[in-house]
Amino acid sequence: MPFKCNEEKTEVGHFKSIEAVIDDPQSVKNDISTFAGRMVEFAKLFNKENAIVGVDEIELGTDSDEAASLFRVMLDELKKKGITFIVTTHHKRLASLMSTDDDVELIAALYDEEKRQPTYTFLQGSIGKSYAFETAQRYGVPEHIVLKAKEVYGEDKENLNELIEKSTTLEREMRLKLEKIDEELEAVERKREDLENIEERLNEQQRKAVATLENRYNAATKRALEAMKVKESTEGRRLLNDAHKQKKLSAHAKKVEQPNKRVLQVGDSVKYRSKRGEVLSIRNKEATIEIDGLKMRVPTSQLRYIESIQKKAVKKPKTSVNVEKSGKGAISIKLLGCYADEALDKLDVFLSDALVAGFSSVEIIHGTGSGILKKVIIDYLKSYPKLQSFHGQKGNLGITIVNL
Repeated sequence: MPFKCNEEKTEVGHFKSIEAVIDDPQSVKNDISTFAGRMVEFAKLFNKENAIVGVDEIELGTDSDEAASLFRVMLDELKKKGITFIVTTHHKRLASLMSTDDDVELIAALYDEEKRQPTYTFLQGSIGKSYAFETAQRYGVPEHIVLKAKEVYGEDKENLNELIEKSTTLEREMRLKLEKIDEELEAVERKREDLENIEERLNEQQRKAVATLENRYNAATKRALEAMKVKESTEGRRLLNDAHKQKKLSAHAKKVEQPNKRVLQVGDSVKYRSKRGEVLSIRNKEATIEIDGLKMRVPTSQLRYIESIQKKAVKKPKTSVNVEKSGKGAISIKLLGCYADEALDKLDVFLSDALVAGFSSVEIIHGTGSGILKKVIIDYLKSYPKLQSFHGQKGNLGITIVNL
């Protein structure tokens, strides 16, 4: 019977034999009861290895509590001989005892109570409900008899069954929702592939259109020149004008760019979420943008190009640090609020000027904050040449002392 499975995680077992314990072995002639017959069948299994065995109604013919304990031990021992079991039972005690074994998989058969019929579907990891009362009513047992039986069965056990039913119902609903989500994801993926195919077709059509226009231009130019060689005429000039028109159309077609594929540049107007801003700088796959006077760094993949803003080139202010000796013979630089790259640029100039000025030690004020800026500066100092040593200032973790 075909069924859906994950082919990467699914394995097919190999067994020496397949055994089935499914019939009722009771025999008056041979003085064998139902349970005794089952014991005869199970005794034979102790002489087998590497087999798969199917057992229907395993606790048939005896007290369910005693049988549950007996079969739990027998199944454990037979498992050690490499025997795999597929067992059906309506008794919850055996299922409860086996559920603590990591090698045991519980599967509950589902029942449609509204239609009063089995669904032939299963729910993994759950102990199922027996549906004895529902089955009896389905096959004609009077309703008042079933209600009386439920009273005798006990309110506590019925509440337990209701909890089991609610659990299986919730898990079944979750499974249906997951299947619906999978279908929606597949639909989205198909839509994405369709859009990519459409984009490729449009690009190909554009390339063909450009090539056609260029060919028309070349042909028109050739005809015009040939006509003008033969005789200077109005017809020649007209053909030449037509050729130049084709050339303009070709040039215009080459300039057509797809908005979503444009490479962002500094000064472009972009849309970030619902806000409109301007690109200030681009580094790798991130861009610094300004929105309503607020600067932020965001991935370029989250920006949508709107238009290019023509502005005068804004020169990046040159990083400079004036180093002067103080009366105490120590200088410092404040890097609070700087980005990592901006801080390193300033620090490089600062240290160079301090070395030239002949300072023996300097202070770097980077603050504490989240510790990111301090880590970047410490890593930079480790690889900086001509430094004797550096250490944090005692009593202030936001300042690092550098000995030149």
